[in-house]
Amino acid sequence: MRRVLRGVALGLAIVVSAAGVVACGGGDESSAVVEFDFTGSAATVDGFDIDAKELGELIAAFRRAPGALQIAIGSGSPDQPSSDQPQSAVVATLLQSLIYERVVDAELERRGVTVPPGDRDIAETQTSAVFGDSLDGEPELREHLVSSYAAYVTLDKLLTPPPPDEATLRVVYDADLDAWEQTCVRHILVADRAAADALAAELRGGGDFAALARQRSIDTASGTAGGDLGCTQRGLFVEPFETAAWTGEVGVLQGPIESQFGWHVLEVTKRGTLTFEEARGQLEQLSTLQPFTSLGSWLSENVPKLGITIDPRFGTWDAVSLEVIPVGAKPSGLSITPDSSATTGAVGPSTTR
Repeated sequence: MRRVLRGVALGLAIVVSAAGVVACGGGDESSAVVEFDFTGSAATVDGFDIDAKELGELIAAFRRAPGALQIAIGSGSPDQPSSDQPQSAVVATLLQSLIYERVVDAELERRGVTVPPGDRDIAETQTSAVFGDSLDGEPELREHLVSSYAAYVTLDKLLTPPPPDEATLRVVYDADLDAWEQTCVRHILVADRAAADALAAELRGGGDFAALARQRSIDTASGTAGGDLGCTQRGLFVEPFETAAWTGEVGVLQGPIESQFGWHVLEVTKRGTLTFEEARGQLEQLSTLQPFTSLGSWLSENVPKLGITIDPRFGTWDAVSLEVIPVGAKPSGLSITPDSSATTGAVGPSTTR
């Protein structure tokens, strides 16, 4: 999914790996200058022509706003060395953005949907947050980016299923109650057995666990929290710490216990199964898709069905990775199949630490 939608969306969201080519300064493999003629059609998307003039104007706008270009695709200069001709990778990247913009706009047109003001507001906010003042002096470029991103937001919302209702969440919760069992542990980690023995004796003699954790634990992350490791599901600790965390009596000091990290003195503070109400937050969070997840999946499924051709003056279309390959560069052969970690509506317990 990350290859479908880059984090700096805003009209350039779907640049696949071409941005990586630009960032590395690649794309123009020989020392000879590649000449571009921005006349005629640069590409065709399902019978719709993308005017090469539009591509040339977009490149020119970014040439006048190098800070925005650096933010968008990782290159501050669009041009080939010692030339006023743009880099092949920049041409391919920006042409690719126009192609995906057309795909999204066409789907909104097919559905008879216009971008609502709220989605426009989201795009305005994100544009300002990402690009800052780098678009000052280029209002037309800024408008292009805002409009494109707003369309992405609108289509993504249309494609995203509503969150599961309470009955569905309860079914998921009841299907695997063991998954919601948790143990809550605090520990103090020291470097050697002698220090651990002395620490355990002091604690059993009435020493303050939290204070001693802050003073002596070499696990500084938990030490500053009084040794608290939070509450976790099974299988998250190393052995033999895991066994102690799940079999030790609640409220009884355990240890010293050795692991590859050192020597632990630990205490289980609580153990039990989360109720549905306690688990609700995790269930709802896991059922909520990240922005553009639905749009990315839809594009991965539908773009291969479209007739997309590129004028060879500007690159070639890679039907595997669904990207524009720069003039002189070779296809990456990488697929944009969504990450296996990206799910649509699946819910379950999450790790709390």
